[in-house]
Amino acid sequence: MLKHLLDTPQRARIRDELKKAGDRLKNDPDGAITSARTLLETVCRFILDGLDQRYATDGDLPKIYSQVADALGLSAGKSTSDINKRFFGSVHTIIQAVGELRNRIGDAHGRSGAELHASQSQAELAVSLAEAMTKFLLVAFDAHVESAHRLAPDGQAILKFNIAGVWRLVDHARNAPKHLSSMDDEDGPEPALWLVGDAGIYLMSNGSPPILHDGEIVSVKNAAGYRRLCAYAKGCGPDDEVDDWWPIHTAIEGGDDFSRTLPVDLIRGPLEESESHIVVLASPSGTEVYSDTEWGERTGMVH
Repeated sequence: MLKHLLDTPQRARIRDELKKAGDRLKNDPDGAITSARTLLETVCRFILDGLDQRYATDGDLPKIYSQVADALGLSAGKSTSDINKRFFGSVHTIIQAVGELRNRIGDAHGRSGAELHASQSQAELAVSLAEAMTKFLLVAFDAHVESAHRLAPDGQAILKFNIAGVWRLVDHARNAPKHLSSMDDEDGPEPALWLVGDAGIYLMSNGSPPILHDGEIVSVKNAAGYRRLCAYAKGCGPDDEVDDWWPIHTAIEGGDDFSRTLPVDLIRGPLEESESHIVVLASPSGTEVYSDTEWGERTGMVH
């Protein structure tokens, strides 16, 4: 997992520091502890550089980590959950402890012969903690960047839906004998998908009888209490963290639950031209649908 996270040229310095810490473990416990602390500072600087934030270069590791934690939403002081407060507080304690250990028994400063030296077990723990923290921070950073990419510069939400799931819903909506109405069906119901925001953000067919998550088509009466087939927007599903997708939800309807009707005719063109997903651009003022190819050409982003 960590190897995958570091497999880019931009993260070569982090790879080098991690390797140096591991190499020093063999016969230089003091040096390994120093390298563990250097690894943590390198990761923090990398993240702040990536977020285009200025930071102090005075070597105060807890201070620079606090800036990272604030930027990534990992600050114990800003969390509303008791378990997150304790967890993020413990993370900060680990960062601080590794820094203090390096100051006391690392090899970064000159020492007298009477001073303590690191034991092998202390060095093993310090390097292991630094490695785990590196993984934790890089995963959090990548998730933060991915979330930012789901909001356009003008604040509209960028929702991506896998075409396989959308095609299945479109086929059901087109072939259903009846269609359910929603509040924005001014001319009566037509084959459509609903863009819904409640416990996640997803598309579902308005065809009746409905289709369940296992593909079974049942009567409206028999469907009560059963989960219907949905296509969730990338990163906005039931297994994703609410805090990660809630800003996307808020950008669409100010935090309120919502349901919007997207006629099948609006979706089919982009769907037929897509390679892997369609893109739905949504805001309080409206909804647009693009193929991934068209979206890539429009934004200059690789889809």
